Amino acid sequence: MTTTEPVGDQRIERAGQPTIIRRRGKERTMEKTYGVLDNPSIQFERDLTENESIILQLALAEKNKSDAEAISDMQQFKGLHSDKKIDEDVLLLNKLRKKQAAKEDAEKSNDAKDIAKERAIIAEYLFYNFASDSKFFGKNSFVTKTNEFDDRTHHADSIVTWFDKEGNDTARLAFDVTISSNEQVLATKEDYIKSDIKSGKLTSLDYFDSQSTANYSLSQIPRVIIMLTPQNIIAMCNKAIEAIQSEDREFDSLADDPSIKKFIGIHIKEELSSQIERLQKNIGSDSPEKDLLFQQAILNTEAAVKQL
Repeated sequence: MTTTEPVGDQRIERAGQPTIIRRRGKERTMEKTYGVLDNPSIQFERDLTENESIILQLALAEKNKSDAEAISDMQQFKGLHSDKKIDEDVLLLNKLRKKQAAKEDAEKSNDAKDIAKERAIIAEYLFYNFASDSKFFGKNSFVTKTNEFDDRTHHADSIVTWFDKEGNDTARLAFDVTISSNEQVLATKEDYIKSDIKSGKLTSLDYFDSQSTANYSLSQIPRVIIMLTPQNIIAMCNKAIEAIQSEDREFDSLADDPSIKKFIGIHIKEELSSQIERLQKNIGSDSPEKDLLFQQAILNTEAAVKQL
């Protein structure tokens, strides 16, 4: 997997000087939120705003490049994985791509689903660039995008790794980014995490490129859902546009936004604490081997919490 190119290297001159767009919709409430919805009256617009459209073009360029390189990146894991496994995984990835393409073709007449998909792409792009450029998780952290295979099969689109002073990794945390308007997708993502916790087997990544040292196959990585609300998207899009128009063209300024800091920090700690409680309740099974899985999962999750 290749390193994402900085925002400044993208062809953004065509964007011009966009107007910051802020609109309000009808009030609504949510039974459960994964972000900080400071003002429930703010909803997503029916169509993409001007700022969202600009960010979408950057996000699609980045995603298309990464997806195009996914299979060749998987081939770099020969030696770590057998040729048979890699070949089977490539076949599975192509099968999943075709399945998604067929689903999208069937839904072409549904504009709402198209917009939701585009906003999900925007959300992943904003979160990844925000987290990596701003060093939000600390100067000792490094955020990496996952391979398309791991994104599709293990439900993690990015991962943060923390290092000690000697450069050894001390903790990891995977992210699955979505948007609040897609409740069906959110429910599915919740079920994946519940299943992981019940089994004691947390997130695995078969094709993890550390970007700095070597290729790895990871397991027992805690994962949280990052659900960006309309307010989060508005704030992050606005900050992203400011970053694009600035000289350095990086997303450092996002780390200074108090609402985003609150959203990221508090939410992740609460979610991981809840996961630890659920894992602890599973200890004491009839299988010592399974108890060891739960204990390792708890240790790894606690290690991530300490870094936040």
